[in-house]
This record gives sequence, structure tokens and C-alpha cells, in this order.
Amino acid sequence: MNIKNGLILYIFISLMLYSCASSDRNKQSTDYMSFHEKYLKEIENIKESDTQAASYSGMVKIPGGEFMMGGNGAQARPDELPRHRCEVAEFWMDSTEVTNEQFKAFVEATGYITIAEREIDISEIEAQTGGKLGEGFSTEPASMVFVTPSKRGDYWWKMKSGASWKHPQGEGSSIEGKERHPVVHVAWYDAMAYAKWAGKRLPTETEWEYAARGGASESLYPWGNKFSESAISANYWQGNFPIKNLNLDGHERTAETTTYRPNAFGLYDMAGNVWEWCDDWYNARFYQEKRKSGLGNIASPTYFDSGQPDSPQKVVRGGSFLCNESYCTGYRNAARMKSSPDTGLEHTGFRCARSE
Repeated sequence: MNIKNGLILYIFISLMLYSCASSDRNKQSTDYMSFHEKYLKEIENIKESDTQAASYSGMVKIPGGEFMMGGNGAQARPDELPRHRCEVAEFWMDSTEVTNEQFKAFVEATGYITIAEREIDISEIEAQTGGKLGEGFSTEPASMVFVTPSKRGDYWWKMKSGASWKHPQGEGSSIEGKERHPVVHVAWYDAMAYAKWAGKRLPTETEWEYAARGGASESLYPWGNKFSESAISANYWQGNFPIKNLNLDGHERTAETTTYRPNAFGLYDMAGNVWEWCDDWYNARFYQEKRKSGLGNIASPTYFDSGQPDSPQKVVRGGSFLCNESYCTGYRNAARMKSSPDTGLEHTGFRCARSE
């Protein structure tokens, strides 16, 4: 799923580690980076808010230190291994995911239009898929919304016209009454744009995991090691995913960002609610190659997942309201997932960080 709403071919990229083949990957990677640079230049032109840049309100100071990064526990996946020692300098992090209320203030101040609200640029999609879409492909603004399938095996994502941060479930839906819910349908570029305006940045993957662990390097989840404590600690799917959501916590989708108890650092929703963008490019073998150290892989925009050089991905962390033990344990501290930076989804948001 790429370039704003993605192609149906890419529906599961954000949720599962599917790859797409290409006959000319080097050319596609080059073409894609031209679009990447275009978006970055647009972000550079955003004027930083004097008020926001001077404020640490709503942020928590995370003490520096060392920790063992990577998968611990039986559910660890290959891209989480091997565990390795990382050192993190002191930094600040938003105590909650960025809310609809906060994102609205950014949009009103800057006039920014998210990628999900823009007309689809067919040339961008073709640059990544290596093929022609042909006539009849709709270019109207749309985004992907979760729809409970009638049976297992059916798609659970549907492209809905008008779906965006203002209309999470498509035309006719709104964020009224959800001002303090996490903003969704934001692409990595949208998150970067907000961070620029706020005088902040996105956290690195290393910072994110360090903060999620809350000083407990061996913990499986942000709240500790007991899954039995998840009900008061995270907004996740309770039931048989994706067919039946028992909705035991009363939150079928997102929840207010301070609904569940924070971790030891005072950070809310480091598990569940929505996936959170990190600054890093994703590479499945980064840990194995032992290149992971310090603040992570943020300096090399050409260092992509070796299995998808034609479709560069950014790291997302923390799981969402669609995660559960039987399908997606994305709310584990070490769990890594990925999505293309121009993709926005109903279960993807972000929080910001700031260096000391």
C-alpha cells in the first residue's frame, strides 16, 4: 500500500511483512526517492511555531542510559534478533500520541493538507509498482479503513472515499467528541510536517523501544511481563481477530490517549491504540548485520529492507487497536513493523520527541 492510499496490491504491507516483486528495482528505488525528496522539501518550507517550539508541555524527560534492544521472549521474530546493547542520550518524548485536537491546531496554523486528502498521483504509484495502472483508476482522495470481514481470509481493509484524519471511517464520519483520541490516517510525511511545526522530531526506533521499556530492559510489554495486566494497560483487539471483536474494554477502535495507565516513564499508549511512526528506515536484517547502535538507522535513506528495495519502508512501533495475541503481538516492546512513508491508515498515528 503506497502513495497516500496505496494500491490494493499493497493492502497488507502495513500489517504483514509481504513483499512485492519488480523487474527493475534499482530504477524504481531511484524514482521513489525523487518523490521522497519532493515531500521533504515541502516539509522544510513549513514555518516552525514559536509557541510550540518553546514549550515542553505534554512531554516527559527520558533519562539517558543503556539497554538491551531486541526480541526477548518466545514471540520474538527474526527481525528483532539478535539482542544488542544500545546507549541512548537523554531526550524528551510526548507523553501521549498526537491527538486530533493537536493536529487540528497544526492544520489551522499552516494550511497543511495530508496525503490522504490529496488527489492520487498515478505517476508516483507507477514508479513503485513498475507497471501502468491504465484508464479508469480513480484518483479521488481516499484512504484505508478497517472493515470486519464476513469470514476469515477476506480482506479487512477497504479503500473509502474521503477517509482522512478528519473523517476516520470515511465520508459521513467525524472526529467530533474524539478531540483527545490519537490522530490517524497520517503518513510519515504528515507526521514529519507536524513535528517540524512543533519544533520537534520523530523518535528513532532505538529511542522508542528504550522509552517503551520504561527502564526495565527485560520486560516484554510496556507495563511489564504479565499479559494479564493488558486490560488496564493497552487498547487492543479482544476476541477472534479479525472476525469477532468482543470489545470488552468498550473501545472498538481508538481510545482517548490517557485512558490506560502509563508506563514507568509516564508514557501513555506505548502499547496499542495506534501504531507510531519512527524516524528510521526499516531493514529486516539490520540487527543481524550488527549495524544497530546508538540512535539507529536514520542517516541512510538508501538502506532499505533488502527484500523490498523498490518499496522503501519506515518503522512503525507499538501495535494498535487491531493487535491481539493470536495474530499480531505488535504491542510487545521489541516488535517491529513497517509501512511506506506515504501511507496513512486508520490505525496509524505518531508521537514526537525532542533532543535535550
